[in-house]
Amino acid sequence: MQLYSWRNAVLARELRWLCSFVSFICIGLGNWLIRLVWFGLFGFKKLQFLKN
Repeated sequence: MQLYSWRNAVLARELRWLCSFVSFICIGLGNWLIRLVWFGLFGFKKLQFLKN
């Protein structure tokens, strides 16, 4: 029983680490995508403004 609970604790720690890693990657990708879209829209408006 002791081994089983220890294994569960290790598994829970691994899962917590994996979840934090995945959320970190998702947040990073989200920030990058938002920045890319923002600069894309801003650059597009700037180009339209320069054309006129």
